[in-house]
Amino acid sequence: MLKGSLLLSLLLLPTWVIAQTSAPSLRGQVLDPSGAAIPALTVTVVGPTGTKMVVQPTNKANYAFRNLAPGAYTLTVSLKGFEDFAKAGIVIARGKPQVMNAQLAVAVEKQQVTVTGHDH
Repeated sequence: MLKGSLLLSLLLLPTWVIAQTSAPSLRGQVLDPSGAAIPALTVTVVGPTGTKMVVQPTNKANYAFRNLAPGAYTLTVSLKGFEDFAKAGIVIARGKPQVMNAQLAVAVEKQQVTVTGHDH
């Protein structure tokens, strides 16, 4: 019995290795308004069941989520000094990887000034 289990494990090992090294289901790059890469941040994706996954982009600001289950996902990127980026409805299907680049816009600080009148 042990021999059969070992043989089965060895037969399944190449499949597991292939699954672990498969192409990304969702990948892209995070860019600033000029098109330059922004690497020091986190990219989040929320799946159809509410499962949240986070990755750190590479030094070239490339990110990749691998082995995502089929369904609709929402991608978000947040970084201080930039507007939040959010893209909902990214459909993942088996064998059809999606590419979604996130171009962040510079945040504009809003200041509110209240002027009150004084009677003299």
